Amino acid sequence: MYAARRDMLSWVLVAPGADSLSLGRVGTITRRWETLGFAEAARLEHSQPDWLWLTDAGMTFAGLDDEAGPPPLVNLAHTYAVGQVRARAEHAGWCTGWTSERSLLADKPDSRAHTPDGVLIASDGPRWALELERTQKSGRRLDRIIGELITRAAACDAVAVPEFPPLWWWNRILYVTTTPGAAGAVRRAVDRLPNHLRHLIAVRDLTEFTP
Repeated sequence: MYAARRDMLSWVLVAPGADSLSLGRVGTITRRWETLGFAEAARLEHSQPDWLWLTDAGMTFAGLDDEAGPPPLVNLAHTYAVGQVRARAEHAGWCTGWTSERSLLADKPDSRAHTPDGVLIASDGPRWALELERTQKSGRRLDRIIGELITRAAACDAVAVPEFPPLWWWNRILYVTTTPGAAGAVRRAVDRLPNHLRHLIAVRDLTEFTP
């Protein structure tokens, strides 16, 4: 599934550092995609812009191999927030590459492994496993997830970045939170880590990735 809300595309459809497009301009561009049969759109959230997704024809034109169709309604807020982080990081020039959760799931080394929401490849070298945290998890659950992610990060950080890193390769972790409760829980979990590992993880608020 490849989908985005129209207002998110105002940042995606411009070069890094350029001014964002107006919703009107985005609408003009995306309606042409719809006319060509490459995309469909619908209002999936009350009082919010339409969501747009690729059709089978759009997937073929873009050279993508995935299921076409609208995003699951239950995941809209999460999908939008992850897209915000990626779009704003790319627009700022900080992110130069991205591995989606979809790709990570397809290449999962262990069915029991926790899959991050994506991996951001930073312009200054590090590869960040992204965790978008919208709800406050229990300390035990966070300790398990962070422990798993940071074990891999520490192992990767101890060696040089391969010329062609596998998808499940990251040496940093980025937690982006949307509520004070979620942020507090994550920060407490980070505080429980050994001192020598804490520099591998950063915690940021989603507002840092919004216009």
